[in-house]
Amino acid sequence: MLALGVFQAVVKLTNTGKRLETNLNTAYLEAQNYLSHSIMLIRETLQINLREAETLERALAEAITGRYKNAASKDAVFNILHESYPDMSAFSASFSRIDAAVQNSRAAFAQMQSKLLQELNAFEQWRTGTFLSRILMKNNFPDGDLVARIGTARYTGKQALEKMYQIIQTGEGLAAYHQGTHEPMQLY
Repeated sequence: MLALGVFQAVVKLTNTGKRLETNLNTAYLEAQNYLSHSIMLIRETLQINLREAETLERALAEAITGRYKNAASKDAVFNILHESYPDMSAFSASFSRIDAAVQNSRAAFAQMQSKLLQELNAFEQWRTGTFLSRILMKNNFPDGDLVARIGTARYTGKQALEKMYQIIQTGEGLAAYHQGTHEPMQLY
């Protein structure tokens, strides 16, 4: 009877471990996928806006030079200063789209990394939390089913767990942790 109880406990712990590993695998790949998507979205949005800026600059230059190339220099400057400027709201909205894409992508990616850290925490708590799991599972998990894929590279088991703990951070943020200080950003 005791053997049956231990067997059932081992099966339950193993099933839980496999489920937690699967959750980690998924969260890790989702974060990579989202980061790649965000980078492409921001680059494409920026390219569109740069083309719009070039088009606007060319149109203004042609309008001004074409309109005033035969006028006296003093009159041309005076007329340019007094003319109503073209409506720039569409151009301004275009740059607002870039800003929104960057801000939204950063916030969503930070949430995805937080989710991954929560999954890692749940895995560690399961693996080391109870007496039975410490005795039976600590050395058996992570196993080969925990996989961290980065492009074509594939890490499994303990290496995968270590890779998953390497969340994406800025160099400046890492340096602040190493140094123990961080200076406020100087805007001027």
